[in-house]
Amino acid sequence: MKQILYIVFILWLGSVCAQNQTEVIFRLKTPDNFTLETFKFYVGVAEDSTKVPEYHLIDLIDGDSSFMVKKGRSFYLLYGTDSLSNVSGAFEGALDPINGMYWTWNTGFINLKIEGNSSSRNKIEWHIGGYRQPWTTSKWIKYAAEQLQGKKLVIEIDVNRLLDQSEVYGTTAMRPTQEAHEIFQSFIACLSVK
Repeated sequence: MKQILYIVFILWLGSVCAQNQTEVIFRLKTPDNFTLETFKFYVGVAEDSTKVPEYHLIDLIDGDSSFMVKKGRSFYLLYGTDSLSNVSGAFEGALDPINGMYWTWNTGFINLKIEGNSSSRNKIEWHIGGYRQPWTTSKWIKYAAEQLQGKKLVIEIDVNRLLDQSEVYGTTAMRPTQEAHEIFQSFIACLSVK
């Protein structure tokens, strides 16, 4: 009898915890005439933009595209990685180099990786990163509690709008540069809450 009560209590506790969370989901707006092979980026979660974020590696092609946050509170998402995370040497979990999102100690993390091709464009290979000024590729965005009324917060990425930038910036970006910084800013501009 004690075991049954214990199991019921655990199930109840799990449902209460789930009710106090909002799922953040990232979704791609389907690209026109383009085959994406890779679309990964880092996002960190913190209650305040001065705190060290908890990082998630979002993989919109082969992996995880969502995570949970506390419901009813405003929070910040850091798109990319902060400079401290790039140099701290604490590379585990989402920041583990085995994930294929780390260059070297002096260039840091690849904060956004997009690879794919189409018949109208050449192959795109954007490995966007950089944590030093003036080419930082990270951005804090605050999401207010009012945006979290439901159990889900869906953030859509307009891939067509982003890929149109290949005509401006070219099809290959593989190191921290002004071009990489601008591609990352274009990525941020393509995010919208649905």
